[in-house]
Amino acid sequence: MSRAERALALLLRTEAVIVACALPAIVMPTSWMDDIHRALGMGELPRAPIVEYLTRTLSMLYVAWAPLLWVMAGDLRRHLPVVWVFSWLNLIGGVIFPVLDVLIGMPAAWAVTECVMVLGFGVAMVLLTWRVEREAVAARRPAA
Repeated sequence: MSRAERALALLLRTEAVIVACALPAIVMPTSWMDDIHRALGMGELPRAPIVEYLTRTLSMLYVAWAPLLWVMAGDLRRHLPVVWVFSWLNLIGGVIFPVLDVLIGMPAAWAVTECVMVLGFGVAMVLLTWRVEREAVAARRPAA
């Protein structure tokens, strides 16, 4: 395994661990969510079925990504097309999420942290995926 493959696998597994941290939010008492919402300086968490639905299903979606990222990291060359998709989604999200954060009034620290993390992962993943793909193509070429 090349240095680029090891780095990309580590990055994918790191992201897997980060998104898996959303697991408790799937079943977290709403009162805890309200406490977190208040601690972030956003006031009382709105109480409505759509808020419950979105917070829990989004958390479940993040958790669902974790095993996919972990499996991709285990065999990068085999899963390279899907790694490309995740890489570009990270990069695009890193540009769009901060804009949405500002438009909907998220705290500045949230927007900056999300931008740096998601955009940073996206840039690193795209560059590393490109490098791994180049190495894979070079490895398939017959020796001259």
